[in-house]
Amino acid sequence: LVGSEMCIRDRNNIAPFERTMKARHLSSGATVIDDSYSANEQGVLSAIKHLSRFTQTDKRIIMVPLIELGQEAQIVHKKIGSALAQNQATTYIYGRRHSKDILSGFSNPQTKDNIHFFSNPHQLASAVSHNITANTIILIEGRVPEIIRNAILSAKQQND
Repeated sequence: LVGSEMCIRDRNNIAPFERTMKARHLSSGATVIDDSYSANEQGVLSAIKHLSRFTQTDKRIIMVPLIELGQEAQIVHKKIGSALAQNQATTYIYGRRHSKDILSGFSNPQTKDNIHFFSNPHQLASAVSHNITANTIILIEGRVPEIIRNAILSAKQQND
């Protein structure tokens, strides 16, 4: 078998890379989409857009600014900011690199209240994990520190 016949035959044996849009369910009933394998402009924009397809109204995004973009960094992070503003998810960003560029994508100043920057991974993990319910969906986008990822994936329902 060659070409398309082989692809059709083996399509069910193809597994995606770990941490690429993998949905997991927490004990609280919340959904976590783990897309922490890596990140690039189109992947981040697609993942943010994909989040809007879910019915949960408590949408949360955890991400880090992209690296290795060179002269395109300012433009790319502004696009990401614009996508975040349109999605209206509460966003938690680890690191302050490109924060001005991301915020410049928010045309409505009130939507900027939905974005939070952290330099301490424990504080970010605690903020994201607060009041997780079955109505919560969390997107882990890009190479966030393992301590954050693990804290989210092991989060229990908290109602403080």
